[in-house]
Amino acid sequence: MIKIANIPKVVKEEHEKQPLYFYVPAFKINPKLFLRIGKQITLAQIEPAQQIRKIPKIRFHPADLPLEEGF
Repeated sequence: MIKIANIPKVVKEEHEKQPLYFYVPAFKINPKLFLRIGKQITLAQIEPAQQIRKIPKIRFHPADLPLEEGF
């Protein structure tokens, strides 16, 4: 990540072995804020606390947008 994003840090061997995570907000926000949040969280390289192997048994709600907003 340090080399790809041209971050001013010294690249260590441990950095070479770290997996790269990309984060994208999954909620409706202003496009400028969407890009800013995605960039900042991705650059922070927060590791997921746990990996979910199967879908939990909870109620799901559709993420629908009105046609005008989606267009």
